[in-house]
Amino acid sequence: MFEDILAAVNIQILEAAAALIVGIIIGKLSNRLTVLLAKKFEFRDMKSVRSFARLLEWFFLILAVVIALSFLGVDAASAIVKNLVSLLPPIVTLILLLFLGVIIANLFVDVLSGLFYKLGMADYLYALGFDKSIISSAFTAIKFLFYLIVFTSSLNYVGLTLAYLDILIHGIIYAVIVLATAFIFFSFKDPAANFFAAMYIQKNIFKAGQNVKIGNIEGDVIAITNHATVIRTPQGYNAYIPNKDILHKVVFVKRARAELKSLEEIRKNYVAQKPSYCGPASASMMLSLFGYNFDQDTIAKKAKTSVPGGTLPKNLINAVEELTSKNVIGRLIMYDKIYNLKEEVKSWLADQALVILWFKKPVIFPGSKTGHYVLCVGVEKNELIVMDPNVEKGGVYLVDYRLMEEAMSFQQDKARGYLVFAKKGTAAYWRIKQNLLYFNTAAYKELSKSLENYLLRIMRKSRALKEILSPLVKERMEAVTHLWKPTAE
Repeated sequence: MFEDILAAVNIQILEAAAALIVGIIIGKLSNRLTVLLAKKFEFRDMKSVRSFARLLEWFFLILAVVIALSFLGVDAASAIVKNLVSLLPPIVTLILLLFLGVIIANLFVDVLSGLFYKLGMADYLYALGFDKSIISSAFTAIKFLFYLIVFTSSLNYVGLTLAYLDILIHGIIYAVIVLATAFIFFSFKDPAANFFAAMYIQKNIFKAGQNVKIGNIEGDVIAITNHATVIRTPQGYNAYIPNKDILHKVVFVKRARAELKSLEEIRKNYVAQKPSYCGPASASMMLSLFGYNFDQDTIAKKAKTSVPGGTLPKNLINAVEELTSKNVIGRLIMYDKIYNLKEEVKSWLADQALVILWFKKPVIFPGSKTGHYVLCVGVEKNELIVMDPNVEKGGVYLVDYRLMEEAMSFQQDKARGYLVFAKKGTAAYWRIKQNLLYFNTAAYKELSKSLENYLLRIMRKSRALKEILSPLVKERMEAVTHLWKPTAE
């Protein structure tokens, strides 16, 4: 008799232990599975997911303890288990609904957040003095609001309604919706209007690179942002006009096409290169546009130009920097670092830099045998506008950028590239100082996220420009009738 009782007790203990072990295992698995699913769906708020996963784990652990107590003959626990068994279908349904609701809520808030930053509304709030933490807290509050909606909806669906809690939650939801709607309307009506106006302007009125007159402001459009159109005036200022205001003004647009013949005016400042002096002669033209007066002989002496032979690009850069006390700095971009010559040149010219192209001459001028330097002052569709100081085959002409890239590639002796120069106080000067020289992000060993984003903006801006003539060159131009061709002294 005693042995039978002992056996029954042992069985109860084993059943209770098994219930605890199974509960712990299920709890751990549910925790891990919840986190893995959240990572698979790329939830941003993993902290909330892990909190939910721990609650789920504790739920199964408590359930296991109650079941274990019922196996040990605790009447209260047995009653709880019986009630839980009857409630098991709605509880499972509730858990699944909550999980699905959390997924949908996170997805919706992530999309809303992405749209918020893409529209430039975050930048607008930063300008008004809002901190990043405030914006982040606002999205957390929105997410919490959706969690409340999911929670109450799930309870109502399975029939587990709590009248007072339901009324309280609905009151909070309606109040938050009204306040959020009012805040969004009054805070973002201008940014939204500017954003959609920017798309309309670029598609139907003008694009970056064109010369326009809006009201009493006239100049070149250098950018159309989500907030405003940026116009560089002849006086050297950048004017910012809200996009929505442009739709209510009369806009005059000039053709952006560069008139090559007007470059003839520049001939007054230069003479043709001396033998092997194409580098110093190109640098002399370039420095003149930056406001410096150094002839090719002075530059050649500093750059250690040899006759025959020419000038090494490194020596040419050093000569320019020394003569200008580093108020003009330069860098060499070799062929293997060039991603797209046309887009790169456009981006440098737009930032008020000047480019000296260094290439193998026979590719463009069959019969020639040497390397050559020319000054690039513009881009027109797929062609580069160059000023060549060579007496016989020089002048102002267009050359396809793909042909120029070929001329820079490995040709018999070595590969070449281009030299970019910028004056202190310009965006290009800052880029050079930051070593943002290449279009291809893979060319950098290390690149911070902020600099990478800046580089991407430069790329987008250059691609928006179909054609460009250096602003430095435009300042020297007047109405003319024929092309410049260099003449020997």
